[in-house]
Amino acid sequence: MSFLDFFKNLFAAPEPVPELSVDDLQQKLKKDKKARLVDVRTPGEYKAVRAPRAENLPLSEISGRLAGAGLPKDTPVYVICHSGNRSRRAAQIMRQAGYDAINVMGGTSEWMRKGHKTTQG
Repeated sequence: MSFLDFFKNLFAAPEPVPELSVDDLQQKLKKDKKARLVDVRTPGEYKAVRAPRAENLPLSEISGRLAGAGLPKDTPVYVICHSGNRSRRAAQIMRQAGYDAINVMGGTSEWMRKGHKTTQG
């Protein structure tokens, strides 16, 4: 990569991240028992309340822990946070690393607002 290409990439707008609603996520989790859901909130937020089957991989640690997280690159990985902002950023990072990351719109707050089951601890 040339020096000029480096700067073009550095300042280029990030590519859009695919998204899905919490209702669509719930259906995907019901249909596919192997589907992976990554919660990128802090450990404290994660322990307080989360969608079932969510795995905690905080956004602040994602770059260093992603390779060892055991996530598949050949199937979608759904990414959730509180409102959808951190998960969008995490999904961008994951997509740049070769994962098929999909942002969950509205995050855990929308999941709860819609009355979907949650877990704690």
